[in-house]
Amino acid sequence: MLNLKLFIWVYEGRQRQAVLKAMGTPMTARQILAKSHQYNKKLSRPNTNDVLRGFVKRGLAVCVNPKARRGREYQLTPDGEEIRRELFKVE
Repeated sequence: MLNLKLFIWVYEGRQRQAVLKAMGTPMTARQILAKSHQYNKKLSRPNTNDVLRGFVKRGLAVCVNPKARRGREYQLTPDGEEIRRELFKVE
Protein backbone atom coordinates (compact mmCIF):
# COMPACT_ATOMS: atom_id res chain seq x y z
CA MET A 1 0.00 0.00 0.00
CA LEU A 2 1.30 3.43 -0.98
CA ASN A 3 2.69 5.50 1.89
CA LEU A 4 0.96 8.82 1.20
CA LYS A 5 3.21 10.79 3.57
CA LEU A 6 6.36 9.66 1.72
CA PHE A 7 4.70 10.16 -1.66
CA ILE A 8 3.91 13.78 -0.79
CA TRP A 9 7.43 14.32 0.58
CA VAL A 10 8.93 13.23 -2.74
CA TYR A 11 6.31 15.05 -4.81
CA GLU A 12 7.00 18.37 -3.08
CA GLY A 13 10.73 18.34 -3.93
CA ARG A 14 11.96 18.82 -7.48
CA GLN A 15 15.39 17.47 -6.58
CA ARG A 16 13.85 14.44 -4.88
CA GLN A 17 11.69 13.81 -7.95
CA ALA A 18 14.69 14.02 -10.29
CA VAL A 19 16.75 11.61 -8.20
CA LEU A 20 13.87 9.15 -7.81
CA LYS A 21 13.16 9.23 -11.53
CA ALA A 22 16.83 8.53 -12.31
CA MET A 23 17.05 5.52 -9.97
CA GLY A 24 15.97 2.49 -11.97
CA THR A 25 18.88 0.18 -11.18
CA PRO A 26 21.62 0.19 -8.53
CA MET A 27 23.78 3.26 -9.22
CA THR A 28 26.46 5.37 -7.57
CA ALA A 29 25.67 8.93 -6.49
CA ARG A 30 27.72 10.22 -9.43
CA GLN A 31 25.73 8.11 -11.91
CA ILE A 32 22.46 9.22 -10.32
CA LEU A 33 23.54 12.87 -10.59
CA ALA A 34 24.46 12.47 -14.27
CA LYS A 35 21.13 10.83 -15.12
CA SER A 36 19.18 13.28 -12.92
CA HIS A 37 20.45 16.23 -14.95
CA GLN A 38 17.94 15.23 -17.65
CA TYR A 39 15.18 16.17 -15.23
CA ASN A 40 16.74 18.97 -13.15
CA LYS A 41 19.82 20.81 -14.40
CA LYS A 42 20.27 22.65 -11.08
CA LEU A 43 20.97 19.49 -9.10
CA SER A 44 24.48 19.44 -7.61
CA ARG A 45 26.57 16.66 -6.13
CA PRO A 46 25.96 17.75 -2.50
CA ASN A 47 22.22 18.00 -3.25
CA THR A 48 22.23 14.49 -4.67
CA ASN A 49 24.01 13.13 -1.60
CA ASP A 50 21.53 14.92 0.69
CA VAL A 51 18.58 13.48 -1.23
CA LEU A 52 20.06 9.98 -1.10
CA ARG A 53 20.61 10.29 2.67
CA GLY A 54 16.97 11.36 3.02
CA PHE A 55 15.82 8.40 0.92
CA VAL A 56 17.85 5.96 3.03
CA LYS A 57 16.62 7.53 6.28
CA ARG A 58 12.99 7.24 5.19
CA GLY A 59 13.34 3.72 3.78
CA LEU A 60 12.98 4.59 0.10
CA ALA A 61 16.49 3.44 -0.83
CA VAL A 62 19.33 1.33 0.55
CA CYS A 63 23.06 1.35 0.02
CA VAL A 64 23.92 -2.05 -1.44
CA ASN A 65 27.63 -1.84 -0.54
CA PRO A 66 27.80 0.27 2.66
CA LYS A 67 31.35 -0.76 3.55
CA ALA A 68 32.78 0.65 0.32
CA ARG A 69 34.66 3.89 0.85
CA ARG A 70 34.12 4.91 -2.77
CA GLY A 71 31.52 3.97 -5.31
CA ARG A 72 28.65 3.25 -2.95
CA GLU A 73 25.66 2.07 -4.92
CA TYR A 74 22.07 2.90 -4.04
CA GLN A 75 18.96 0.96 -4.95
CA LEU A 76 15.29 1.72 -4.36
CA THR A 77 13.41 -0.36 -1.80
CA PRO A 78 9.97 -1.77 -2.63
CA ASP A 79 8.43 1.38 -1.08
CA GLY A 80 10.68 3.56 -3.23
CA GLU A 81 9.80 1.58 -6.35
CA GLU A 82 6.09 1.89 -5.58
CA ILE A 83 6.34 5.67 -5.20
CA ARG A 84 8.41 5.87 -8.40
CA ARG A 85 5.78 3.89 -10.32
CA GLU A 86 2.90 5.99 -9.00
CA LEU A 87 4.64 9.33 -9.47
CA PHE A 88 6.02 8.72 -12.96
CA LYS A 89 3.87 5.83 -14.20
CA VAL A 90 6.94 3.78 -15.13
CA GLU A 91 7.47 0.02 -14.98
